[in-house]
Amino acid sequence: TVQNWTEMVTVQVDRGINRMTPPQVVQSTGKKWLGACKGSAANQIPDGQANGYAVSMLVVHCPLNAASGKPETTVLRVIKGNDALYTVQKTFRFDPSNDQVGQIMKYLNHVNVCDMRGTDHPCPKVN
Repeated sequence: TVQNWTEMVTVQVDRGINRMTPPQVVQSTGKKWLGACKGSAANQIPDGQANGYAVSMLVVHCPLNAASGKPETTVLRVIKGNDALYTVQKTFRFDPSNDQVGQIMKYLNHVNVCDMRGTDHPCPKVN
């Protein structure tokens, strides 16, 4: 249910903060987690490029979320496209194994933004 879940994928398209860079969004998100959850840890993955767009990733672990009473780990990828800032995240409401975190990081590394209006950010061909 919306209140009682164990794994969730969230996709956000935000046109309002397109002036922010992916590293700024990731740093802001990490600071919010660190301030909201005692004993939390944030690990920013080195910034990069994906399909010609700036990308940042973050892994955050909260040992005990006060609202849910459970641990939470979130892995997110932020991409700055031409028209918006795109965030895709996977949240675990339990302590995932290193393998589970590695699998979602591998998956998120393949999440990209494309733009059919030009050739700089090509969309994949779908058969």
